[in-house]
Amino acid sequence: MRFRSNRSQNPWLNRRDQFRLLRLVGGLAFILIAMKVTAEADFWWWMFPAEQKNPVTAQAGPALDDVRFNVQLDGVRAASGGEFVSERSLPASAIEVVDRTKRGALSQLPAAMFAGVEDDTLNIRNDERDAYLQTLDILRASDDTVLKSAAATDVSFPVLMIETDHYRGRLIRVSGTARRIAPFKLRDSEAERTTEQLFDVWVFTPESGNNPVHLIATGLASDIPVGESVGDGIDIEAVGYVFKRQGYASNGGLHVAPLVLAKTIERRPAPVATPIERFDITPYVVGFVVVALLSIAVFLWRFRSEDRKFEQEHIERLTTASEEELDSLRDIPQESPEEFLAKIQSEQTSEADLPRT
Repeated sequence: MRFRSNRSQNPWLNRRDQFRLLRLVGGLAFILIAMKVTAEADFWWWMFPAEQKNPVTAQAGPALDDVRFNVQLDGVRAASGGEFVSERSLPASAIEVVDRTKRGALSQLPAAMFAGVEDDTLNIRNDERDAYLQTLDILRASDDTVLKSAAATDVSFPVLMIETDHYRGRLIRVSGTARRIAPFKLRDSEAERTTEQLFDVWVFTPESGNNPVHLIATGLASDIPVGESVGDGIDIEAVGYVFKRQGYASNGGLHVAPLVLAKTIERRPAPVATPIERFDITPYVVGFVVVALLSIAVFLWRFRSEDRKFEQEHIERLTTASEEELDSLRDIPQESPEEFLAKIQSEQTSEADLPRT
């Protein structure tokens, strides 16, 4: 039996239901975020470790777009390629420099030695020949191992192009892909003969893009081929002194590149793979599955309990009569079942005694 009530019913979405829906939305958002995160391959490196190469640390500094590649054409006569006097007497300052390098001062040559060097000019100018040849002599007289230990390894291509004057005479390491390796010899224009073979190498580093680094090397490893074009390129490395930003003629017009005078061009060794210790992931996977199943079971039990509680509360509220309704029932005449049945029987008998029309 249902009784009418004038009380306003609470809405179905009460505060408890709202919090419940909010938790469901939060759980759905967590699932979506987890799907996005776990879709990344790097997320699973701990579960499926693989041999990784030594990472290359990105160097902070100016970008390649900040570099200017303009060539100055000031009308000063530049020496033609390889046109240098090879037989000469070094000035006292150059001999002192060589002596200093033998004692270990290799990382930086004196700034006075490069006083006549000018950036953004074509080839090697006459005023730059002495510094050019002195630097090559220092490289020949120095030990490869000592040079490698003294060379700076953190000078990027944009920094080298923008701050050439700061790094001039600095011993650095150049590593990249060589596209051209050509031998040539210095030519004595007065005696009309050639001496002292060198190697002209054009190298593209990872941060230089399509802009090369120009190397003039005193030696070349025996396993490196020589040619105007070396196919797909050869990974090489060398240590040498920064000399200038040198202008040169390219297919796109005049361009500039860092000129580095190097000791020996060698093949760059392949990066050593760093093995990652493998471990058994079975306990982690089993534990994750167990925790996930228990969490799902707890959520289902909690939701079911709240559903039952919600159902009981609303059924009780809808079926339970109020005090006013119970008081109104007391004024209704009460009859026993026997009296009620006798009353019905008498009504039926009275209807049977009525005349039919």
